[in-house]
Formats: sequence, structure tokens, C-alpha cells
Amino acid sequence: MDSSLGMGYGTTLTPIQLMMGFGPLSVVPAIPASELVTGGLAAFFHHREGNVVFDFRNDTGHRLVNKMILLGYMPRSKASRIAFVLAVCSLTGAVAAVLVAVNIPKSLLKLFIGLIVTSMGILILAGRKSERRFSWRRITGLGVLAAFNKGLSGGGYGPLVTWGQVLSGVDIRNSVAITSLSESFTFMAGGETLIPGRLALFSALF
Repeated sequence: MDSSLGMGYGTTLTPIQLMMGFGPLSVVPAIPASELVTGGLAAFFHHREGNVVFDFRNDTGHRLVNKMILLGYMPRSKASRIAFVLAVCSLTGAVAAVLVAVNIPKSLLKLFIGLIVTSMGILILAGRKSERRFSWRRITGLGVLAAFNKGLSGGGYGPLVTWGQVLSGVDIRNSVAITSLSESFTFMAGGETLIPGRLALFSALF
């Protein structure tokens, strides 16, 4: 489901494992670690089947690469750039989620999670038939918001990123593949933040 729709892995598996009797300390690290593998494999097969084109060779002719000199890096294909930007921005959202989860009252945290999920659902339904031009600003904000929500609620990254991309002008098949890959990137680069963040969430809520 997650590999074909770009959503549902953590949102579905986390509560199921908790209901089966596994403790949060076991579930929290296992879900994102397994998403690292499944997301990477899903992205590979989407690329192989032609649903998306990933090319992570450095685009040395890109203006940002020239400005950043030695630290400059920008993937060549558009899909790779989106996945890269989402992963980088997600680190900011994950760190912010950790800080919020451990520093606000339990009741306010639950309310905040509900507001984020509800508002994004409304935005997705309201804009499902509209066609919008591609926007890097929306993609950047989407990466931060999705990781922030995942850090707080333990799930929801896939639905927000997949449909957020569609609302930002990305093709639906590309968005599913990009979401799978960006989730893997996010965990590889920020697993040390996401896991403590989700542990902080459970301790704050329960």
C-alpha cells in the first residue's frame, strides 16, 4: 500500500503493533528503520518501471551549484531535486517536532496534532480538482510540515508529502515515487532525531 499509494505504512503499522502488545520502545525505532528499506526499494522499482526518473549526478551547470562552490550539490533530474529538497527540509521539521513535543502540555499537544491532520485533509480535499503551477516554495514548506507532523504524531508523512506534491504541481506517479525515496533519505540523515522525537511523543501523550 505504501509503495503503490505513497502513504499508510507508519500510520497503519504503528497502532497495529501497539495493539498486538509491542511496547513503544520497540515500535518507534522499528517503523522508520523498516521504512528506510521499503522506501528505497519502492523508489528503485518506480524508477526501473519508468514511473519516475531519478538522476542524482551533480548538475554542475546549475546556478546554485556554482554559487556554493565546494559545497554545491544539485541532482540533475527534477524528481531527484524534489526528493533531495524534501529530505533536507524534513530535518528542520523533525528537530522542531522534538522541541515542541517535550515542551508543551499534553492536552495542547493532542490538540495540535488533531489540528494539523484535519487542516491538511481539508486542504487536500479542497484542492483535489485544481491544477497549480509547480512551486519550490510549496515543496520546501511541505517537507518541513510533513516531518514536523511525523515527529509529533508518529505518522502522516506519506499522505501529506504525496498529496502536497500533487497540489504543488507534481505528477501523481512521480509524487508517489518521490515520497518513498524522500522518506528513506529523511531517516538516513535524521534517524537520530526522528526516533527520539517519536519516543518523546509517546512519553508526552501517555
